[in-house]
Amino acid sequence: MSRFRNPPIVEAWIAFDFNPKPDKVSWEVDAHRFRKASMEEFPQAQFLFTSEMEVEERRDGSVPEVKNHQTKLDLVRMRSENNKHVLQLGDDRMAFNLLEGGKDYPGFANLLDETLRHLETYRSIYEPSGTEPVAFWFSII
Repeated sequence: MSRFRNPPIVEAWIAFDFNPKPDKVSWEVDAHRFRKASMEEFPQAQFLFTSEMEVEERRDGSVPEVKNHQTKLDLVRMRSENNKHVLQLGDDRMAFNLLEGGKDYPGFANLLDETLRHLETYRSIYEPSGTEPVAFWFSII
C-alpha cells in the first residue's frame, strides 16, 4: 500500500446554513433568480423535489383516495460544464463543491474564493439575517 504525504483530494466543499430574513416567504420564489445568475458558469442543473400526499381510506375497502398532493422543491444542484464544480442551493442552505480534484486540486484558497463569490450572489438575492457555523469537508483517496 502506497503512502502519500499529501493524499490527493477527491472532493472538497464548503456549506452554509443561513438564518432567513424576517419577512421570508418561500425560498423557491428566488431560486429561479439564483439559477439565472449562476447559469452561465453552471449550465447543468438538477431539481430535486419531495412529494407529500394525504390518502384517505375508503369504507368499502376499495383503493384509497388521494385527497391532497403537494410537491416541494428541496434542492437545486448546478454543475459546471466539466462537472468538477457544483453549486447547491436549498432552503436556507448553499454549498460549493470541487470534485475529482486529485493532484489538480487548486487548493483551499481557490475553493474559499469561489465559495465567497457565490455567497455574495446568495446574499444579494436572499438577504439572510445571518449564518450558522460554516462547514468545510474534504474527501481523500
